[in-house]
Amino acid sequence: MSRIRLAAAFLATLALGACATGPEPPADRFLPMAEAEFGAGFTNIDERYIEPLRMSELALSGMQGISKIDPKLSVTRDGNVIRLADGERTVAFFDVPATESPVVWADLTARVVEAGRADSAALGKAGVERIYEVVFDGALTHLDRFSRYAPAALARLQRGQRDGFGGIGVALSLDDGVVRFEQVTVDSPAARAGIEPGDVLLGIAGQPVAGLSRDAILERLRGPVDSELRLSVMAGMGGPPRDVTLRRELIIPATVSFERRGDVAYFRLSGFNEETTQSLELALARAKRQMGANLHGAVIDLRGNPGGLLDQAVTVADLFLARGRILSTAGRHPDSNQIFDAAGNDLLEGKPIVLLDDGNTASAAEVVAAALQDQRRAVVVGTSSYGKGTVQTVHRLPNDGEIVITWSRILPPSGYVLNGVGVIPDLCTSEVDPKARNAAARIVDTALEGHLETAAARASLRAHPRPTVAEIDAMRAACPPNANDAPLDLEVARELVDDATLYARSLEPQGAPEIAKSK
Repeated sequence: MSRIRLAAAFLATLALGACATGPEPPADRFLPMAEAEFGAGFTNIDERYIEPLRMSELALSGMQGISKIDPKLSVTRDGNVIRLADGERTVAFFDVPATESPVVWADLTARVVEAGRADSAALGKAGVERIYEVVFDGALTHLDRFSRYAPAALARLQRGQRDGFGGIGVALSLDDGVVRFEQVTVDSPAARAGIEPGDVLLGIAGQPVAGLSRDAILERLRGPVDSELRLSVMAGMGGPPRDVTLRRELIIPATVSFERRGDVAYFRLSGFNEETTQSLELALARAKRQMGANLHGAVIDLRGNPGGLLDQAVTVADLFLARGRILSTAGRHPDSNQIFDAAGNDLLEGKPIVLLDDGNTASAAEVVAAALQDQRRAVVVGTSSYGKGTVQTVHRLPNDGEIVITWSRILPPSGYVLNGVGVIPDLCTSEVDPKARNAAARIVDTALEGHLETAAARASLRAHPRPTVAEIDAMRAACPPNANDAPLDLEVARELVDDATLYARSLEPQGAPEIAKSK
């Protein structure tokens, strides 16, 4: 299976302006470095972006990004000439290439930036990472909201979330300059060294952490697997500082949690990384061992899940599907057109599944919800999801930064375009008063009596899989995409799992329960 990256929706909103700036390279080194960097990035965009584009327009937007560093600088095109100006004064003219070649336009971009560096003190003092950032941001800003550039430091953090990293197994909080260990993973290097939640981190490798940002501290805690790390730590209740020495291990952030709730197995998925499918499979096995014949079904909570790796979304869905399509993808690059079918596994053997999602359920999480809903393997409860139905491919650049490019659209089994639409639930709780007594029972009863707005929306998607913007707005209005972590959804899910008749009726394509409003 290809290692296509389905980027998390929340990463699209990260501010990338806080990257570190490096020392200024010698003048005779900047130009070839920039040519190589821009060439690698522009070539990747040109080959892989989901829509055809004009490299001349993309590169010009990238050149114009230097005004973020020095607002007096401007880059404009007039016919066959590109003008670099400092206010009203012309700094240089450049001939427009007679080709759309990304390499040629990358070379021109590097020469324009170099001319700007020679003229502008602000641009000349800017580190190369900052220059790469403003140029790539400028180039990508007109594509779509999910295509972006991640500077080297941020890219390393993102790779760690996807693939794991050399670390010590902690989560940090930073409050009024005090750095605390908020969580300590069981059997991690930190736990074995006696570090406990609430302890205070004072220094790393002999250097104090006071004044550092949280990301800067995390960057210092990470390093090569099996490398040594020395920390200065103080107990949370006070006391003298103590030094601890640890060895970093491969840490892959946990994305799956399990707990037994009566006869229902409750799983919460917070994201999709390299370990998600394996972790969920182990949690399912644990649920079966603990509950045996008492296991009535499962609730899979995807609320707030921003997504992650596409291959993990496919294999998670495959854990519960005995047959049929999981999804297909469609794009411009030949490798972006793929089909994913179930391999014949249903580890719950047909037992009821209820999926919970909300307006922050996005990306890979929507793939799972859409696949199980379309195959009538699960009832979806909650609100309409975020609606991020595109796949991003990640290209690592020579400077260790990353270009993230949207390169295909996701099509659930029924064939509609997920992007912009999202997953419309079977049972909508958007407008239900969570404080209403017996709300869960009333939601199910009222929905089954014939409130069919969301059923009509899904039927419309099956009939017209490429809806207009107005049609999408109308569908999503049937169940607004709220952020929702209320216990009410869990109550509804429990009632569905416990009542086989209600669950079966909820799975009926034409008579599915749809929208409910508590009185």
